[in-house]
Formats: sequence, C-alpha cells, structure tokens
Amino acid sequence: MSYESYVDTDDLCVATDELYVATYNSFVITCDPNVVTNESYVATYESNIATDKAYAATDEPYVATDAPYVATYNPSIITYDISVTICNPNAATDDLYVAIYESNIATDKAYVATNDTFAIAC
Repeated sequence: MSYESYVDTDDLCVATDELYVATYNSFVITCDPNVVTNESYVATYESNIATDKAYAATDEPYVATDAPYVATYNPSIITYDISVTICNPNAATDDLYVAIYESNIATDKAYVATNDTFAIAC
C-alpha cells in the first residue's frame, strides 16, 4: 500500500469526523429549547416554594384553632367507652349464634350420613 492511499484514507476520516461534529452541533441546537423550558420550570418551582411558605404561615393559626377541637374530641373517647359497654351484650348473642351454628353442623353431618345410606341403597 502506498503512502498516498493512507493519505486518502485519512482525508476520508477527517471528512467523517466533520460530519459527526456537524451532526452533534445540530443536536446541541435542538436541545437548547429544553434549557429555556428548564429555566421556566425552576422559576415556577421557586414561586411554588414561596406559595408553600405562605400556606405554612396560614396553617399556624389553624394549629392554634385545632387545640379546642382536641379538647372537644376527648368526650368522644368517653362516649366510645359507653359504646363498648353497650356492645358487650352482643357477645352473649354471638355465643348463642355459635351454639346454633354448631347444632347446624351436627344436623349437616346427619344429612350426610343419610345421603350415604341412600347412595348405598342406590
């Protein structure tokens, strides 16, 4: 291979490199609008932080207002205790249902035994 053919090959590589650089530049130009968009998002985000701080300041009076609600809520706990007492009679009823359910199981077993005798008869 002669020296001239190496030179020709190098020229081709240089031309290819220039094409890649040109392509890369077009990508960079295409991507630039996103940078502008990102800056607007940052500006929006910063204004949201400012808004959040305003809400936080507004929330503090609500926290003070919540304290009476907590005091009002405490009687509800007493009411809940009464409800538990009222619910206890249901436990006795539940025991009755369990007894009925168990007798039904016994009845079901009797039916199964009867079905078995029919199966034998058949």
